Amino acid sequence: MRKRILVRMIIIVIVIAVALLSIEEQGIKLALDLQGGVMFVLRVQTMEAVKAETSQYSGYLKNELEDEGITDYAVTAGDDNIEVRIGAANPAHREALETIIDDKFEQFDYLDPKRRSGEYIYNLTWKEKHLKELKQATVRQVENSLRNRIDAIGVEEPNITTQRETTEETGERIIVQLPGLDDTQWAKEVLKRQAYLEWLPGVGEPAATKEGVLEQFGGKQPEGTLVLPQVEETESGEQKTVAWFCVKEEPIVTGGGLKYARLGQDGTGSPAVSFYLKANAADRFWEYTGAHKDERLVIVLDKKVISAPVIRAQISDTGIIEGNFTRKEADTLALLLRSGSLPAKPVFLHETRVGPTLGADSKEKGIRAVIIGLIFVMIFMLLYYKVAGLNSITALIMNIVLILGALAMLNAKLSLPGIAGLILTIGMAVDANVLIFERIREELDTGKTIRSAVNGGFGKALLTVLDANITTLIAAIFLFNFGTGPIKGFAIVLIIGIIASLFTAIFVSRTLFLLLFKIFPFAEKKEFSKALI
Repeated sequence: MRKRILVRMIIIVIVIAVALLSIEEQGIKLALDLQGGVMFVLRVQTMEAVKAETSQYSGYLKNELEDEGITDYAVTAGDDNIEVRIGAANPAHREALETIIDDKFEQFDYLDPKRRSGEYIYNLTWKEKHLKELKQATVRQVENSLRNRIDAIGVEEPNITTQRETTEETGERIIVQLPGLDDTQWAKEVLKRQAYLEWLPGVGEPAATKEGVLEQFGGKQPEGTLVLPQVEETESGEQKTVAWFCVKEEPIVTGGGLKYARLGQDGTGSPAVSFYLKANAADRFWEYTGAHKDERLVIVLDKKVISAPVIRAQISDTGIIEGNFTRKEADTLALLLRSGSLPAKPVFLHETRVGPTLGADSKEKGIRAVIIGLIFVMIFMLLYYKVAGLNSITALIMNIVLILGALAMLNAKLSLPGIAGLILTIGMAVDANVLIFERIREELDTGKTIRSAVNGGFGKALLTVLDANITTLIAAIFLFNFGTGPIKGFAIVLIIGIIASLFTAIFVSRTLFLLLFKIFPFAEKKEFSKALI
């Protein structure tokens, strides 16, 4: 018996020690509603990424056809399909096209081509599996880029979750919670910028208007080019177009080739962005700038020109981006480039702000509710169940310590709904004790000894306690799985609380009875039953 009690006590001490150590080392982290801050709900337009990827594959297909020496073709990229027109005069060209598609474009399906006006028309469409994978990868990349940007901003303990409800029309939602953030407008600007950087070859000379650029080419935009504006911010904060540039559509290097970017200075000491390229991108940059000296290199961010220097010397893996930046603008651009561009621009659906005062008030009221509830429960248990009530109170306090320890260990945040879950858990823990104690009283009424009544009460009430808690646990797991935000906060505390309640009500409470009988043998006597329970 002594060995059995000792083993039980060691287990309880270890569990409580681990919980207290977790609370001491990790601390209890507070969610947005208790700390203050801002929550953004964004929608990821995954079709943007599909369109960009489709365009890129159409470029690959052109290169493959040219490598095969095929010239009688036209490739057009749609939103999620590629149309290829190839002359019918040379059957070998058609066979070569189909071989290229089958071997190197396994992401696409195509039906038998249509023949029209001496040419065959192929329509390549994404396979369902690959399209789904691309959309999922887009959301993950957006989520990772947002996380990197938030880390760079310096927000502690942000919470970024994806709402797994995707439709073809709306895209997938990402919920971003930034506790303790003051400059929410700047954070919003940083998060919504796509930051897609490209170094593009310039074509012709810039002009004050788009029409002025096109005049250089007989009023018609050359094939494979874009006409993009250079926009600057005026002193009043308005965006003003100062010039237009014609550039080739195919980039020399993109932001994906960046190794690092940081705040720097240009030749005049004005703020600029210093960049460093990865090995492959550096090789391409070195080769291009060596072969195109005295030509214009246009640096484009999100389809807007930010700088258009003329190449004076061969450039390898490092350089600067100039653009009449303020220090904050240059620092923000460097942050965005380090964090990675967004494959699809997020749309802000709404934002919720919680002030620090409101958060502190919510925390104070929530803690007060837990304490008041705990005190009333303790008073009831002591008055109604006497010494057994003290047993229940001890187990209940341990229960709260275990819940807080588990939250700290899991790095989970305590929210206002979480406090509601904590209060509900207190009630459920007491409910388990009430079932057991009432069963013990029934056993005593049949004339059994106190020890036999305690053993019988715990044994016979076990199935009822498990049934009540496991059904609630299943419901809590569903809430956690399918809920978002506050619902998840409530569910995770409830899940932890149910597991802790089962441990304290069944294991800890019974151990305390065994310890009581061991320390005070007289407590087992029949005459003490009314004082005991």
